[in-house]
Amino acid sequence: MRPAFIRSWKMKRKYQIRTPMREYVFTYLSVPIVAASALLFIVFQLVNQTALNRPLVSLANESEVHSKSAFPELISDIDHPTLQQPRLREESRARGINYSHLQQSHGIAGLDETLGSGLCVFDFNKDDSPDLFVVGGSGHTRFYGRDSWWAQKQGSRLYKNDGLGHFEDVSALLDLPADTWGIGCNSADLDQDGYSDLILTSRDSVYLLHNQQGKNLKSIKLYQNEIIWPTSVSIADVNSDSQPDIYIANYLKYDKTAKHFEGASGYTQVTPAAFRPGFYQGQSNLLFINKGQLRFEESASRFNLDKGDGRSLSAHWLDANKDRFIDLLIVNDQGSTTQLYLNNDGKTFTKADPSRHIDLPSGTRSAAIEDIDGDGDADLVFSTIPGESPVILANENQKYTNLTWTKVQSGQKLTGTSGFGVSIKDINNDGYPDLLFANGFQHPDSDSYYVPQGQANSLLLNDGNGNFSLWTPGKNLFSNTLSSRSLAFADFDRDGDSDFVISNNNGPIELYVNHTPNPNWIGFTGDSTRLLNLKYIRVETDRRSLTRYPDTSGFLGSGSVQFSISLMKGETVKQALAHWYGHSETHLKGPDTGYYYRIEKEALTRMPPPKRQVSTPPEPLQLTIWKILGEQSDPSAVASSYENFNKSEKLRLLEVIRNNKPINYLATVQRALESSDIEIIKSAIDILFTTESDSSLHWLSPLFSHQDPGVLCHLSNGFRHLFIEEEAAILRKNLWIPSLIRLLEDPSAEVQVCVLGALGESKSFRAVAPIIRLIDATTDVEVLYGAYAALGELRRTHSADTMKRHLRDSQQRKKLELALQKTLGNLDHSEGISTSEQPVVPPSPPAITKLRQGCIKLSNEKLKTAHPKQFANLFNTCSQLQLSSWLTLNREFNSENYSLFIDNHYISEQVLSTFLSSLSRNPPSGFSDLMDTKIKKRSPKRATYIEALKDYKVSSSTLAILEEILRDPKEPTKNRRLAGDILIHHKSALVLSYSEALFYEH
Repeated sequence: MRPAFIRSWKMKRKYQIRTPMREYVFTYLSVPIVAASALLFIVFQLVNQTALNRPLVSLANESEVHSKSAFPELISDIDHPTLQQPRLREESRARGINYSHLQQSHGIAGLDETLGSGLCVFDFNKDDSPDLFVVGGSGHTRFYGRDSWWAQKQGSRLYKNDGLGHFEDVSALLDLPADTWGIGCNSADLDQDGYSDLILTSRDSVYLLHNQQGKNLKSIKLYQNEIIWPTSVSIADVNSDSQPDIYIANYLKYDKTAKHFEGASGYTQVTPAAFRPGFYQGQSNLLFINKGQLRFEESASRFNLDKGDGRSLSAHWLDANKDRFIDLLIVNDQGSTTQLYLNNDGKTFTKADPSRHIDLPSGTRSAAIEDIDGDGDADLVFSTIPGESPVILANENQKYTNLTWTKVQSGQKLTGTSGFGVSIKDINNDGYPDLLFANGFQHPDSDSYYVPQGQANSLLLNDGNGNFSLWTPGKNLFSNTLSSRSLAFADFDRDGDSDFVISNNNGPIELYVNHTPNPNWIGFTGDSTRLLNLKYIRVETDRRSLTRYPDTSGFLGSGSVQFSISLMKGETVKQALAHWYGHSETHLKGPDTGYYYRIEKEALTRMPPPKRQVSTPPEPLQLTIWKILGEQSDPSAVASSYENFNKSEKLRLLEVIRNNKPINYLATVQRALESSDIEIIKSAIDILFTTESDSSLHWLSPLFSHQDPGVLCHLSNGFRHLFIEEEAAILRKNLWIPSLIRLLEDPSAEVQVCVLGALGESKSFRAVAPIIRLIDATTDVEVLYGAYAALGELRRTHSADTMKRHLRDSQQRKKLELALQKTLGNLDHSEGISTSEQPVVPPSPPAITKLRQGCIKLSNEKLKTAHPKQFANLFNTCSQLQLSSWLTLNREFNSENYSLFIDNHYISEQVLSTFLSSLSRNPPSGFSDLMDTKIKKRSPKRATYIEALKDYKVSSSTLAILEEILRDPKEPTKNRRLAGDILIHHKSALVLSYSEALFYEH
């Protein structure tokens, strides 16, 4: 055992070695630890004291943070497949919507005529199917003196959905003056009776259209002031009293006759002042607080929302600072900055400080609110004026950041677009919201002052990370001749995806039905008033979290409260959460996909499965024709049947349509224009120009790039017809003059000649210079003739010098001189080419002599006494041409001796049919009675006699016999159908009652 002092010495030495190190660590590390703790404490105090100065989205309460953490943010971890291409089809005509907005006098004169119009999607009759209200302009009316003889009152339209996406025009249920100068609309159940009402803005008034239990809409004038210009309507529960309040965006103190200092830039005339909103003072917006029982109090001043610095075009409600009260985003046009007003406990509003809250753009028209990058927060997208790119404000790390230049691919910034409506919806059914902009200019088109300059709409697809790329449809789905305004989404056919409808200023309504594959989805709907308090819906799946914000307000309109979320194949839903203002939540565990759920504060309730299209066999061609001729056809059914016909049947159907009110069947013509068959396309083009309608000419745009000269000639000749008919398609036909001018560069001389004929009749000054360039370049004589003829029709004197230089050929001199005289105005426009220059008709070939002899070897006298069998053999061996010629030359003999053919049972059916057809031009006396006898008798040739009746003037007794044949179920089907063909031409209602039995086997 060691002595104690040795143990003590060793332990002392031990601690003498280690103690300095421990003291060193403690001494040098304690200082930064204490300093860091103090710093954290100070930061914590500062954060608590400056909470109101945080970015807007950082003010979430604990319950929301906890609820959000329950949904894993997996969006950046998902392997995104290649973008699914949308399958969209414009089907307004096929779905029963036949409407065009009309708002101008002789020509467009100002912003008030090019701003509108809007449209609203709402459930009119409470059948859980989205219906459509379209705001109408005042019509083609002169606003001074008495109405001109051609004045048309346009009126708004109400379309009722049958649940499958087909619409019925029930505008008769609207109690609204037809000449109301409509602008915008929105809907909500304002009196909480279970039926959605409408708010309509007009040029100087605000109307409330009260829904009478789905039976009609009764108008009540809510507000009127001659100097106001209300535009969009947005509805929210401003003061949290469970009553929907109404906010009206007002535009300009507008007077198109006012004088302005700035009207030109140097020597170049700029846009007229009447089309420049910056030249006019903005107006104060209106806030109507709901007092119950359809009583409203205008309270904009009391809520500090009466500022007159607006030029407001739309307004949107969102919870910007997450304080349980809804805030207001006001979107202002050029000359004003978009503003955000924060709600102070439902009592008043305070304008947000851009330096602390959000930096908003100027020159905007509309906004959309949605989670575009999958982080659960509400992002903002704005449509903007030309020269500005649409603005994407992404909510990143509790701060709104302008990420337009990083979220949109380079070269696709859309800086040249003039955007109005904007919406954020999943269009290609991959679960990620895409961007759709409704584009169009406000100033008149240089080729037609009746309509504003058009521009194609823009669809940008989301790659799943909030990055967007411009989608280019294969067949120019969006027309660049239409100027779009309002945009609204809804699942019209209830198949779980997003369809949408677009209004066009002084143009047609377009309904785009989404046919993109969508096997897996979940949908939500609810009462329009209750959903005003819904903040968002979040769906948690086994792969990701998807958040949707119920923003239905848009530019001059509103979308459906019903929406769906598309899911990936095999993706299952773990739970759905509805978050309400006030931080209450409604959960649903494991909901089924393929259904809509009704959102209520108590629960999310699964609704019955959506209606499905009943599978019916396609109608046969003859049945379709019968229904068209009997004026009992459904245009959408005809378009659907057309898809199942072969080429010859399609051409036959198009022929029938052309001869029987073709404008009713433009949906079928639209399908035919999409064909790859040249013959079908030409037939469809002919029908379209036959209607002389403005509303469908934009369908022709893709055909101007067609490769077939025949198609291009058909197009050109069609427009030539419209130009000649001055009253035809007066609004839009001139929009295609630039396209026709571009066709002068086509390598085909045939096309050039056709185009020159159209341009000559267009009377357009801008065609002169291109035609002169063509004259200098062409070596084709026919093209040269066409060019001079076109210049002669255009009558522009400055083209005379060019024409004089080409007067060289003496044989051509007469035509060239004629064109020159027309150009100089020395010759009457109606004067034509002299008789000596008319084309000579070549003599008919010397084949008549042979045909006179032909196969008939006997004289007429011998034919009378010939044996019936010998008589029949002579005619049965004749060719069709020989037979027709003989019958023509011996018409008198045939009229006197028709019994030789009719009573001869050896005569073939072909000969008998040809004979009866030749006799129809001048039937002998008593012949009608003989035909009645023949069709009564059951004989092998009965069908031939019935079919021949189509060429005769049929008597009432004959029609009665045909009706008996049609009714007789024992009669051969062929005979019954032939009888039906004759009866349907005489508008017999009996035919349609028997038609199904004749064409379907039961």
